[in-house]
Parts: sequence; structure tokens; C-alpha cells
Amino acid sequence: MPHVSSVIGFTFYNNLPMYATSVGCTLQISQETNFPWLLSNVYDMTTDGVLADGKVMHTITWHGKKFGFIGLIEEEWMATLSTVDAEDLEYVDFVTEGRRLAQELRAEGVDFVIALTHMRWPNDIRLAENVEEIDLILGGHDHDFGCREINGRKVVKSGTDFRNYAVITLTFKAESRVHVDVQESTVDSSIPEDEEVRAIVDEYTELMGEEMDSVLGQIDVDLDGRFETVRTKESNLGNFIADIMLRSTEADVAVLNSGTLRSDRIHHRGEFKVLDLMAILPMVDSLVVIAVTGTQLVAALENGVSKYPALEGRFPQVHCYVINSVII
Repeated sequence: MPHVSSVIGFTFYNNLPMYATSVGCTLQISQETNFPWLLSNVYDMTTDGVLADGKVMHTITWHGKKFGFIGLIEEEWMATLSTVDAEDLEYVDFVTEGRRLAQELRAEGVDFVIALTHMRWPNDIRLAENVEEIDLILGGHDHDFGCREINGRKVVKSGTDFRNYAVITLTFKAESRVHVDVQESTVDSSIPEDEEVRAIVDEYTELMGEEMDSVLGQIDVDLDGRFETVRTKESNLGNFIADIMLRSTEADVAVLNSGTLRSDRIHHRGEFKVLDLMAILPMVDSLVVIAVTGTQLVAALENGVSKYPALEGRFPQVHCYVINSVII
């Protein structure tokens, strides 16, 4: 039997429902694109359909082989959807739904089933261990490149912010066996620029360039905004932002979830520009002042560190004045 060797490229836009101000914004964005948006295990009970009108399954034929795709998320991720009421959603366990949908795709004649996931490593591993009908898992949510083989199938994380990507070669052999080869590639200047994309970038750079280069001030030390820092411990960048929050609101305590800090890099000492600020805080979030008891504050902080040492966006960056009082 002749083999089919194909290089297949995938692009993930992780967490867009969380970034968008509403499900309506996500719908608008998805309607402006020419590729399918998959979400297979969360249902919106207000519409009796999949959340944000996601597709449950998708198939394509490539080099004479039929590929099936499903999109799965972990239940923990739903807690980050601040614009969606959890009471309006029905979540189906990703193992249960992943197995059912993969079996359904097999029954439709699919040769190779790929799960696109937005889950942390432990849950991707659980999926690979329990659903043998899925051939390949392409995961998100974690921000570093990684590839592991679990129960004879590959689980691949391709990094974040287009710094890396995975080249995956599938070789179909006799007796329905498929060899999966995964190679990491780094996006750097050695890769020729795409002229069409370059023209788009140049257009927006020209529109925003002058404003982005505006200097806001000088910083005397490097500010560490790497996810491995801000999502696991106190950081000088977190202190800097939280201190601004405290001073601008005249509150007693400022608490910032580190998932708000998006630059994932070190900002070197010297000029601090609008471009740096936009890299750190690209999303428009409201700053609110509320009155809480000491017990409630402790509960919020405990929740913030509850997933440590996982690189969770809930990890708190905190600044406060000394409070000489008993927590009640």
C-alpha cells in the first residue's frame, strides 16, 4: 500500500471568548474569518446550541485521506469567562464527549481524528490516556512548546504568540498505521517574510507608529513580565502595576490577577514607551473599588494561589499599605 506523507499546518486562537468583551464579539470575529471555530463540549442553554455558535466537528480530505477535528476544553477554563454566566452553560466532560465524537467520526469514514484542545497538560494527558479513538492532540492554554507521547499518541503544544510552531508530518502505512513526526520550528528572521502580510503590518505600523513610540517615562531596572515569573511569584512588574492601582484609587489593597499581564518578556531599563504598555496591558479592563471583609480578602488570595505551581492567570500580584487590624 503506498504511503501518504503530508505536512499539515494549524493555527490556534486560544481564549478569544475570554479576551472578547462578550460572546457577541466572538461571534462577530468568527463570522469575519474563513476557517471553522470548534467547540465540542460546552452548550449555551439560552440558545440550545454550542457556545458562541462553535462547530462540534469538522472534516477535511487531504491527499485522499479524511481527517476529523473536534474542539475540547477543560471545565476549569470556564471560570475565566467573566462575561458568561456559568448557570447558562452545560459542560460535558472532555473524555466522555471526546470519545463519543471520535467514534462518530470513525463511523463516518474518517481516517485520522485530531482533537484541538484548550487545557493544561494534566487534562491533555488524561484525554490521551482514556480516548484511544483520538489519534493526535494539539493543545493550547499552556504557553511553552512541548511534545509528549502518551499511550502511543502524540500530544503537542506549539507555544504562544507565534514564537514557535510545530511541523507535523503524518505517514500513512499499511494496516492503518500512521507515523506521526513532530518538529519544533522557531519564528525568527531566518524565515522569509510574506509580502502580503508585510504590507498589512506596514500599514498598521504607519498608523500607530508615532503613538506607539511615545515615551511615557524612564525605568531604572528591568521589569520582569515573563509568565513563569508573574504567574508563580511576586514580580517587580506586578508590583509596579499594582502600586499604580493603589495610588490612583486610594484603596487599602490592590489585587491584580497576573493573567492581565500579557507581554511575557522582560522590559529592559531605559525608555518606557506606549508600545511597552500595550504589550503588558493589551485588553481594556475595568478598575473597580469594592469594600470587603478581611475574610473575603483572604479567600480571594487563597483562590489566586490555589493552582500553584501551574502557570495560572489567577495568581495574584498584590500591593497594600500595612493594615494593623484583626481579620474577621
